[in-house]
Amino acid sequence: MRPLRRTLMRAFGSLLPNRATDWFEIVMQTPTRPGTRPAAVPRSPGVDRRVPYGDGWLSFTEWGTGSGILLVHGWSTSASVMWPFVDPVVARGFRAITLDLPAHGRSDGVRTNLVQCGGATLAVGHAAGPLAGIVTHSFGGPVSVLALHHGLRADRLVMLGPPLSVTVAAISVGDALGLPRHVSAGMYDRFADRVGLRPDERTTERAVAGLALPILVIHDRDDPVVPWSHGEAIASAAPGGRLMTTRGLGHRRGLQDVGVIDAVLGFVGGVPRRRLSA
Repeated sequence: MRPLRRTLMRAFGSLLPNRATDWFEIVMQTPTRPGTRPAAVPRSPGVDRRVPYGDGWLSFTEWGTGSGILLVHGWSTSASVMWPFVDPVVARGFRAITLDLPAHGRSDGVRTNLVQCGGATLAVGHAAGPLAGIVTHSFGGPVSVLALHHGLRADRLVMLGPPLSVTVAAISVGDALGLPRHVSAGMYDRFADRVGLRPDERTTERAVAGLALPILVIHDRDDPVVPWSHGEAIASAAPGGRLMTTRGLGHRRGLQDVGVIDAVLGFVGGVPRRRLSA
């Protein structure tokens, strides 16, 4: 069935490109809500909060006291994937802030996109600031960079496994489905034009070039979801960028790795980092 599906998708995109683009935009803006149990439940007591956003509510949790470190998850996951950072953040005298992006976890919504998630991160950051740092995973990277472009303030930024752009992700999904490239690539360009994204906001690489804060990018050589070259390009483009390369952790295991968590908190706390590899 898969070859037949790809053939039908290719025909759909070739014969009805506008309808195919409309359909693909809906696909790319509809995350799944995974039912898997979190890897680690924080021991620190947390306070659940909500803020109004759009037609619904955003859910976030604050753990501990002190300056905040905002933990931003990726696409089709939830705040719980960032829970392994919570207890180490609190132990170092910071306040951990975990949020569910729109249409993810406990936050309202069915569909969302880069701009809405960037606005949500900005809203939670303002509600829970001041922020000593922001720690992101995957799609949470470009989301937080967009929020920083629009007024979010933080002393430092850490991105784990960040993609270069939503366009790259769209092309990858489109290729898997069998859609022609002009549909998958054109979908994001049309969306960006419609919502008014500036040229310097359309790729993570270009967006970080306009940020003055220190940035640490952590990317695994064996990441099967977002290639290591994405992280390398982003770190190189950031004026205050540094790259930490890991091996054998893939796309998500770094979120639970003691060495990675140590390096993240050492960077955010301004402590000299050990075990950084080129």
